[in-house]
Amino acid sequence: MKKIIVFVLFLVVLGAVKAQVLDSIELSQAYEYTSLEEALVEPEEVIVLTLKRDKLSEIPSEIYQFTNLQVLDLSKNKITEIPEEIKQLKLLQELNLFNNKVQTLSPAIGELENLRILDLSKNPLGELPKEISTLKNLERLILWSTEVTEFPYSISHLSETLLFLDLRVVFMNQDRQNAIMDLLPNTTIMFSSSCNCN
Repeated sequence: MKKIIVFVLFLVVLGAVKAQVLDSIELSQAYEYTSLEEALVEPEEVIVLTLKRDKLSEIPSEIYQFTNLQVLDLSKNKITEIPEEIKQLKLLQELNLFNNKVQTLSPAIGELENLRILDLSKNPLGELPKEISTLKNLERLILWSTEVTEFPYSISHLSETLLFLDLRVVFMNQDRQNAIMDLLPNTTIMFSSSCNCN
């Protein structure tokens, strides 16, 4: 009986060791899975998953099995929303949804406490939920060629941590650009030229 207890404790400790946030060097050396079939063979081993150009219309539910997933690239698909289930990916550091059809972003995005890079560029996204402000580790927010022209006031909570914000090809007047700069005075923000628009 004692041996069984020791073995169970070993498995618990092993799981705790595996479930850790990797640094950028470790992430760059992690194996990149490029198909769900391959990733599902050993779901606990999946740290980097790239499913580009797979004609996906939604985030596959199987992805939520990958509890150690830290980089998820779903660029160039046809995904329309980021659902509440995204919060299950507790270790996720990078989420790339460039060039999809994302219109809505679940407030659950705010539960991804390790997220550093969020790329929503080239999507018909019109607004960000106020919960975006709880992403205390967010360093890069890429929104070029979206329809996001206003930010929740709460995003000012990220003024010390958000290093870069890309708002190029987002049509807004100078007043709106100024309002965003006031909210994030320490962030490098890239705008296109202001327009005579609302």
